[in-house]
Amino acid sequence: MKTRTIFICVSAIMLLITASVQAEDQANKANTWVVTVEAGQNPAFEAALKTHMAFRSEHGDVRSWEIYTPLTGDELNTYIIRACCHTWADMDAYDQWSRDNATLANWMANVDQHVSDYAHHISTIDFDSSNWPEDMGPAKYVGVTYFYVKPGHSAPFDASIKSLSKIAKDGGWDRHWVWGTAVTGASQVYLATPYASYAGMAPPETSFAEFLAVQMDSPEAAQQALGEFSSHHDGSDYKIYAYRPDLSMSESN
Repeated sequence: MKTRTIFICVSAIMLLITASVQAEDQANKANTWVVTVEAGQNPAFEAALKTHMAFRSEHGDVRSWEIYTPLTGDELNTYIIRACCHTWADMDAYDQWSRDNATLANWMANVDQHVSDYAHHISTIDFDSSNWPEDMGPAKYVGVTYFYVKPGHSAPFDASIKSLSKIAKDGGWDRHWVWGTAVTGASQVYLATPYASYAGMAPPETSFAEFLAVQMDSPEAAQQALGEFSSHHDGSDYKIYAYRPDLSMSESN
């Protein structure tokens, strides 16, 4: 009797987990490859990358691959190759398409010799807390703040993000932004903000803290909300990237 009860409980838990996974399989996964190029080989790498992207396009690649290069930081010899947004199931189908069309073999034959290192990241996009219109397309520049979440603070940090983002959206904060959370690697959350020019990166006349104080009708409540947000991470890092339309590839279909 006890064994049967345990079995029923375990089965119920597994059903809940399965239902949760299925419910979370939204088209909100971003795939990002960080490719580090051998010193002095950037022109050759870019030429090879264009050839490879043309190969993918000719074979009906269904993803839009956006290429970015860093303008700040100490890893300026890297290229960010990013595609969004997909479900987990989409990744299975795409892996099969890649195998059927020998994309890896093409990359290894044409591009790999110019590369010194690779990194691959998957993240989930919180569309509800973001403010990036679907028809806006890639921005010329993107500023990305990486937050390093404290152990055990993922849930309260997410709650703080959702709360502040709702106030920003409801109050008409005059910015666009996207929140993403790393699925793999260190516990990291990033905030990406698009810019059309360097001038757009200048701080707004009204700071977010001042905007928040007006929306909450209390400077003290605003400071408390911002303090709550800051209490869940161990610092941040900010980088600026440039979009490279000359290297990027729109979906073929």
